Amino acid sequence: MKKIYFDFNIIKKFLFSLLYSILMGSICCKSLSYLNYKNIEILFLDIFGNLDIANIFYITPLISFIIYNIYLTFCLMDYIYRDLKEHAINVFTRTRKRSKWLFIRCLNLFLYVIIFYILHFIVIGAVGVFYNFQLSFTSISMILKIFSLVVLFNYITVLFINIISLFISPMYGYILVIITNILTMFFSAMIYLYANKCIKFIEIFPMSQLISSWHDGSVQLFQRKEYFTFYIEGFSFWYSIMYLLIISGFIIFLGNKRINKMDII
Repeated sequence: MKKIYFDFNIIKKFLFSLLYSILMGSICCKSLSYLNYKNIEILFLDIFGNLDIANIFYITPLISFIIYNIYLTFCLMDYIYRDLKEHAINVFTRTRKRSKWLFIRCLNLFLYVIIFYILHFIVIGAVGVFYNFQLSFTSISMILKIFSLVVLFNYITVLFINIISLFISPMYGYILVIITNILTMFFSAMIYLYANKCIKFIEIFPMSQLISSWHDGSVQLFQRKEYFTFYIEGFSFWYSIMYLLIISGFIIFLGNKRINKMDII
């Protein structure tokens, strides 16, 4: 039974998706250039960490924002389920190795998510350079924060779908996650439009952690007023990072409990 390994078919799917980043990067570069925001940090924020809460009900901005998550989770939704079926005899006849097997699969998923977003960040960065966008030393910290939130959020969605596949069909888990993410964003927009006093409630939604522009201190004040208009006061990056780490640990814990109680499939 292999330990850490990569399926080249999955990597090929990742490479195919880079076409979308080339297109999206070009569109965003032109829009930001018009506003004179020719900074790669803002480009990454606009593509991977910005969702206009006032326009969520128009659907298109929401779908274009979560398309990376939809595609990545589709590529990886049955990773653990397929591997378990392939190695069921080895896994279930060696009780002590069940937890180890699951942890290695979870690590593999994490590495896949990192690879997927490294590829897309490189492509978006290259598109930005092509359009003469600038990268300053002070921008690196912000880019790393955006990357961290993107990777951790996508990891918990991929992880959740794979762990829930130990209970139900991976496709059902996939649909459940996508619908839940969309509904929580609709609910966030409703809070923003009709119950602004409860705006802090938005912080508890998993997908809110992904949206860097909603975090306090994510952009400079003049950019906030002109382009990234909405944020939640006191909503910090460190809160989101800890939130996502705790959720991922909890999902792995539940998966470990489940795998140790399962019979051979």
